[in-house]
Amino acid sequence: MLALQLLVDGVGKGAIYAALALAIVVAHRSTGLVNFAQGEFATLSAMLTVALTGLGLDVWLALAVAAAASFAGGALIQVVIVRPTMRRDLVPVVIMIGLYVCANAIGQLTFGQNPRPLEGLFPAGGLMLGGIRIQWSLIGVILLQAVVITALTLFFVRTKIGLGFRAVATAPEASRVAGIPVERMHMIGWGIAAALGAVAGVSLTNLGVYVEPHMMTTVLVYSLAAVTIGGFDSALGAIVGGTIMGIVESLVTGLVPGVSGDAGILVSLAIITLILLSRPQGLFGRERVTRV
Repeated sequence: MLALQLLVDGVGKGAIYAALALAIVVAHRSTGLVNFAQGEFATLSAMLTVALTGLGLDVWLALAVAAAASFAGGALIQVVIVRPTMRRDLVPVVIMIGLYVCANAIGQLTFGQNPRPLEGLFPAGGLMLGGIRIQWSLIGVILLQAVVITALTLFFVRTKIGLGFRAVATAPEASRVAGIPVERMHMIGWGIAAALGAVAGVSLTNLGVYVEPHMMTTVLVYSLAAVTIGGFDSALGAIVGGTIMGIVESLVTGLVPGVSGDAGILVSLAIITLILLSRPQGLFGRERVTRV
């Protein structure tokens, strides 16, 4: 029974990991870069949501405003910071690390170190199903991520901008020749990734996590493991990988003696190493072929 309870809890955590992993994939497909600051962007969005609810805004409205602000901020960062450095060897990697440090510092300076609760998006309580306790917040988080992923899928499949983004992600030079504004698609991709991070950050608070500067650090590690499992260019892989990591982390930390809390990160690092050694492109990623 304990294993089933941990499995259910792991699916809820996996939904958060999948959301942030999807944000990493969108940013990567946009510009080919791994945004190590994705978790910190999500943290800043959660902090903004707390500030807005403190001003009297409903938590859902505050989340919508924070997601919109995150979209604008992510797009601006891509234009001002990322775009000028994309063609300069190791500079983008340094920029990604710098973004992580700067975002974390901004959070500490503006929000402080003290953890703060955020009003729940979903009602308290839950239900018992076959002896397993399922919180309404857990169900709500899973459904919210499902709605966001469905909406994002429809956007990429049914809209002109979404189709343009997919074309640029697949063949940027051919897209440029065809008249698609490649730089604009890159900007939109980073904006979408930041907005996805906002939803992930606020959703995490509904699983009992308080808002503080380091709230997404562990989540980022699990999400990177999820992307490694699924593939850095696969949205489906991010979802599957996030679910796998949530379940594995919950079962390992709950059942293996001596392994708890942040010690579960070792499992993530082990999984990342194994995937990179056996299938570097991930389970759903495309193998790159270099012609000479």
